[in-house]
Amino acid sequence: MLLRVAAVSFLAVFSSSVARAEAPARTEAPYFEVLGGDPSVDALPLQSTHVETRIVGVIAHVTVEQVYVNRGTRPINVRYVFPGSTRAAVHGLVMQVGDRRVRAQIKEKQQAQREFDQARADGKTASLLTESRPNVFTMNLANVLPKDRLSVTLEYSELLVPEGGTYEWVFPTVVGPRYVNGSEPNADFAKAPYQHEGELPHATFSLDATLSAGMPIQSLTSPTHPITATWTGKSAARFSLTPDASAGNRDVVVRYSLLGASTASGLLLSQGDGENFFLLTVQPPARIPTNDIPPRDYLFVVDVSGSMYGFPLDTTKALLHDLVTQLRPTDTFNVLFFSGGSQVLSPTPLPANPKNLERAEAMISKASAGGGTELLPALHHALSLPRQPMTSRSVIIVTDGYVGCEREAFTLIRDRLDQANVFAFGIGSSVNRTLIEGLAHAGRGEPFFVLSQAEAHASASAGTSRRRCSPT
Repeated sequence: MLLRVAAVSFLAVFSSSVARAEAPARTEAPYFEVLGGDPSVDALPLQSTHVETRIVGVIAHVTVEQVYVNRGTRPINVRYVFPGSTRAAVHGLVMQVGDRRVRAQIKEKQQAQREFDQARADGKTASLLTESRPNVFTMNLANVLPKDRLSVTLEYSELLVPEGGTYEWVFPTVVGPRYVNGSEPNADFAKAPYQHEGELPHATFSLDATLSAGMPIQSLTSPTHPITATWTGKSAARFSLTPDASAGNRDVVVRYSLLGASTASGLLLSQGDGENFFLLTVQPPARIPTNDIPPRDYLFVVDVSGSMYGFPLDTTKALLHDLVTQLRPTDTFNVLFFSGGSQVLSPTPLPANPKNLERAEAMISKASAGGGTELLPALHHALSLPRQPMTSRSVIIVTDGYVGCEREAFTLIRDRLDQANVFAFGIGSSVNRTLIEGLAHAGRGEPFFVLSQAEAHASASAGTSRRRCSPT
């Protein structure tokens, strides 16, 4: 059985007597925080990350091995913050120091924390893996001895959900900063160290994977990294990342599509010790034609906070241009920009005629980024705006997702399902996928991720088609 890590933690402990060292805390580097260490003598850099992935049908099994080396002169305690897949079900953690190897136990979160604290106080080498936020994990390592080479192996599985016949597997590598207003739960998390824009990773990163789709594969590509693929059949392939010093500074995204515009199917079989298993994949036909879709009301909620400055906002403008210009004359729409406050195009929905579309284009082109990311007030404002009677509304949220109020936003949208469904567009190469996917899931819509300005048009076309086919 697969377990999520929200209510449990993984605990591994080695027995080794060491002396405690106390000194002022200091952030040594992005991701790492040496607790009670002296920066002149203490260091535990990440040396390498290697990912092994096995994709069978719609299930991906991922093994991540990370190697650390204590290059300091005394035992140290460290905290390492790293991202995880939004759909990950973690089921294994192994820690090895030299010839000593231990498999972590899954324990209730508070109990695991108590045992880790006791092991640290007793001078034992220990590791504790917890889920800090829905897609962010924290690894605490206690009493790592000088010259120790420490290997941590994490195993998880996840479900891949196709969109328009295209499957996407993502391995996140970056924890972006989170904006919080101080009153939100876990506000201290925003202080966690992170890798800054433009900074190369301090460790090597490699990835090897196998893909068995069960059906003929039409294409296998990555919009984020160069990959080398070897086909082992019409429905199977091996692929790996081409060596790149900057491979670990952005999320790895791999996409593959299956043949057939009409309904197709494939069957995968697996033999077990006591019973056998099969996985049936059915590829549905194209969605219903646009002409069969009734008129809709669209409300665009757009993030123009400081984190959207530059490339994200330029990409957002290109996306909005395509989204707005694809509206039909029978549709109505409105636009709301938000950062610390919010600005709306019109107090009431506007018909999608040339004059109103021109007004929207002018507002979009003049948008500039700055201020905090007050998503909750913006959602309250958006959902309180009037709508056309007897018309279904779709709220389209465009943001990089760097906020700390995910749970509250999901609850708000879920409580207002009678008013609108929600589609979310994540802008950038390392967005907060938990927020984007959670907003869409709570709003019974779909998430989209725009990794570059070149993808804006395709994402807008896909989003427009699927919004028109959403429940009314």
